[in-house]
Amino acid sequence: MGTRATYPEPMATSPRPSQRRRQRSVRLTLAVSLLSVAAGLVVVAVSTQSVALLNVAAVGALLLGASAARILHTELLQSRRVHAADRSAQAQAYRRLTDERVAENATFTSAMTARLAGSARSVRELEGTLVLAERRVAESEQKASTAGRRAQAAEQAAVELREALEARVAELAEKAEQVRASAEAYADEKAAEEAAVYASEAETIVDLLAWDQRSRPAPTPALKQA
Repeated sequence: MGTRATYPEPMATSPRPSQRRRQRSVRLTLAVSLLSVAAGLVVVAVSTQSVALLNVAAVGALLLGASAARILHTELLQSRRVHAADRSAQAQAYRRLTDERVAENATFTSAMTARLAGSARSVRELEGTLVLAERRVAESEQKASTAGRRAQAAEQAAVELREALEARVAELAEKAEQVRASAEAYADEKAAEEAAVYASEAETIVDLLAWDQRSRPAPTPALKQA
């Protein structure tokens, strides 16, 4: 997105630097030549000690100095105008470059703002997902804790039920042993009673049979002969 730093070029209407330097050197050479001629005239007039020649040399030196000053002034104004034109061209080039950079920065800022908005949206979505995951983990932990408590309670109930069943089995076994002992005692008692009854009935039968034998009449002799 960044742009390479470019230096503004001079305006097409301004003269080239080599041409300006050539013109400047010509003007400076001319001004120096005029001053040299004026100085020479003054030296010649002074050496001759001629009043007329001194007057001519003074006037000539004044004119030549004025011409040299005029040339230098023109060169200075031209240099200032060229420098101002160059500064204006550079300012316009820098302004165009600044406008381009401002536009590029605006585009870059818009793109980065959109990326930041997308990143913030992604962060919010991830935060929501994380909160949901944490909630599910908490629910799972709660369910696991509840299931663990239920399993522990069921295990405790199973232990208590096993202990109760073992106690009940022992109690039933003890009662069964007592019932068996009672049944055996009762059976022995009933057998003894039945044996006594049978013995009493047998004695009664024997007595009845004996009594029946005794109560029958003896057979008569006639019956014996017949």
